[in-house]
Amino acid sequence: MRKLAVEILSKINDENSNSTKLLNENCKNLNNIDNNFLREIVYGTLENRIYLDYIIRKLCKLRLKKFDIKILNILRISIYQLLFMDKVPEFAVLNEAVNLTKVFKLKRFSSFVNGSLRNFLRNKEKFSKIDTNSLEDKISIKYSTNLDLVKILLSDYKKEKTEEILENSLLKPHFSIRISSFKKSEQEVVEDLKALGYEIKKCTISKRTYFVKNPTDIINTESFKNGDFTVQDVASILVCESLDAKKNSSILDICAAPGGKSAHVAFLMDNTGSILANDIVKSKLKKIKENLKRLNITNVTLSNFDGCIFKSELKEKFDYVICDVICSGVGVIDRKPEIKLFRNLEQIENIIQKQRKIFDNAIKYLKPNGKIIYSTCSILNMENEENVKYFLEKYKDLEIEKINFLDKKVDYIKLLPEKRKHNGFFIVKFKKGSS
Repeated sequence: MRKLAVEILSKINDENSNSTKLLNENCKNLNNIDNNFLREIVYGTLENRIYLDYIIRKLCKLRLKKFDIKILNILRISIYQLLFMDKVPEFAVLNEAVNLTKVFKLKRFSSFVNGSLRNFLRNKEKFSKIDTNSLEDKISIKYSTNLDLVKILLSDYKKEKTEEILENSLLKPHFSIRISSFKKSEQEVVEDLKALGYEIKKCTISKRTYFVKNPTDIINTESFKNGDFTVQDVASILVCESLDAKKNSSILDICAAPGGKSAHVAFLMDNTGSILANDIVKSKLKKIKENLKRLNITNVTLSNFDGCIFKSELKEKFDYVICDVICSGVGVIDRKPEIKLFRNLEQIENIIQKQRKIFDNAIKYLKPNGKIIYSTCSILNMENEENVKYFLEKYKDLEIEKINFLDKKVDYIKLLPEKRKHNGFFIVKFKKGSS
């Protein structure tokens, strides 16, 4: 498993790397014990990579770019195990690390790896301590988060809340489902799952939503295959609840993949009206189509165009538009640790320009008096509140329509990542003028 972990980690070098996809591809034939062990090492090493690299620099006095990538990842997974996995014996970690140098035909580094790890064990407290007077650097190292991202979070949330957000990013993500059956009642579906041994807890902030404590193999149940429920994050479910579309409406979901919101709004409209589910990545349409079929959705048509490029044939065609745009993903770093490692200010600024282009086109596709949801899985002000201000200043006939949330009418919903409850998300609803 450690060999596989090193191979997977060696492929993760930018924000577009997909650790979940790589793990799923490599875990297909593993038993549960090996599967869990591999995932813990890979995710744990990724989530703590900047901190682990900080320790390695202190240990070895070498620039990390000088390291062979596999040797670097052997050291990373070994130090991770020694620091965070108490049940793994120290001698086993050292022996396996040395063996890995031989497996990868890097035997010449065996003594170096062995000596470095033994030195770490002899002086664990010294090497584990973060020695810096800079608050930004300390938070960046402690929570293994890109320095640009730390600076933005500190600007938006100050020290205490920033650390709370990043602390939550190190926790195991929650698992939530939405009851989606046209034939069975909500309670019947819940009881079916409980009868199979699943521990279910109702969510308090969105409807027909439940947390599953032990979701192993839940997508292999007949209930899932029949479309009685679907796996969807709480915040994502809130988007369609906030849209509150009337039956028989025409709706555009301009950035639809993987199709959860299109399916949800179709369910809420009882398969009436028409929904155009679009995504720029053509290969993703197949997955959307599969999900819609499983969920017994019949009023959705798929399309493939770039939301940043205006399509004149769609001008003022829709009563509602869901504009769930590309974003930095800072609200979901517990699920995608690559984001906190690699996402920088320049990338975020480029993403914001795309967000604005997509919204500029989406507003033109909306009929007069139509309504549009703008949402992101980011918690950064520059992608959310600042964009809202930009939209309102640019479009004088646009106004915020309040959303019903937790028995209150609010201008927008902003969820910060909260353990075992929800990811970070932002939702705002606008109404277009009559002319």
